[in-house]
Amino acid sequence: MHRYRQILRVTDTLLDKWYRYKTLDKTTICHDIYKKNLPVFRNIIQRLHVEINKSMDINNDKKWAIGLIEGEGYIGFNRNNHMSTWVFQIKVSMKSYNIKSIYKLKHVFGIGKIHKDKAGMCTWKVTRFDQIKNIIIPVLEQYQLRGIKAYELIIIKEAMSIYESSQSGSEKTIKLTHLKDLCIKAGHDRTRNISPYWLEKAGGALPPKFEKTFNEANITWQDYKLYVPDQKDLDKLIDPDWLAGFIEGEGSFQINDRLQTVFELGQSYNIYLMHCIQKYLGVTANLKTSKDNSYTSLSTKHPHALDKLNSLIQGKMRGVKSFELVVWNAARNTKLITKKEKAKLLLNKIRSRDRPINKE
Repeated sequence: MHRYRQILRVTDTLLDKWYRYKTLDKTTICHDIYKKNLPVFRNIIQRLHVEINKSMDINNDKKWAIGLIEGEGYIGFNRNNHMSTWVFQIKVSMKSYNIKSIYKLKHVFGIGKIHKDKAGMCTWKVTRFDQIKNIIIPVLEQYQLRGIKAYELIIIKEAMSIYESSQSGSEKTIKLTHLKDLCIKAGHDRTRNISPYWLEKAGGALPPKFEKTFNEANITWQDYKLYVPDQKDLDKLIDPDWLAGFIEGEGSFQINDRLQTVFELGQSYNIYLMHCIQKYLGVTANLKTSKDNSYTSLSTKHPHALDKLNSLIQGKMRGVKSFELVVWNAARNTKLITKKEKAKLLLNKIRSRDRPINKE
């Protein structure tokens, strides 16, 4: 009886640690069990290992999903004039050859519908009000958006609150229309190009010089790089799983005509985020921007930057780019011209699968 009670007591203690501190390392949690060296605890050890690993996988999947939404997602709402109502939605659209990422996204959240169109695009979409409010938004808030979509999230939350309120229909329409306009302008507003995520982690407020600079009409887009966190802070602020998701949507593993391996990444109206990623990866080449400053991209073939990138995202890509990464690395790690050429042809073949498909 004493042995049985001892088992229950230790088990309860460990489970309490598990539920309260899910981020603890499994070795720390199971230390007491190993110390007792009792065979009867073996099943408990195995169960805890399974539960801990499962939770870590789920959390990492959600970080990856946030990165993908950051890269290819849409967060917003529109007025349905036919039904005289408002439709809230969160969606991610990608080329059909990367449909694996779309199905993985649906699996992570457990909701939404997948639609394929004749233009060769596949889309995961959530339009149910309760699912967006109770499932999607809490995850977005927990793991935090790093780019301008953070402001789209703030706006849609306020819009949903108005939509649920007891205000008259005309009042709701006026306020929701105004918020819709703000949502559209958010990406073009330089002062909103920095997510609250960075401001919170940096101490909760911008330095006075920072605020003054970004309120001036004649600022240059290059001013953003002056306020990028230090490398040691970036190592804490940018999560590899989030980065893998972002690259899944916006990144590209290329082999150029000279058979050099190149990594490219770009996005619209997210220049501060691009500067942070540039410094995080140790990319020395300058960012490139379009003439109207609406699109920013980085490109590097520097071995040190590529090595760091590979170490960060290895095993963390969930879509077809996980296979592209394998092929790309094979080209990086060989000096044989024939193998590099085969790798280049294979990457082109993978991407050529992006063809029109029948509508489901």
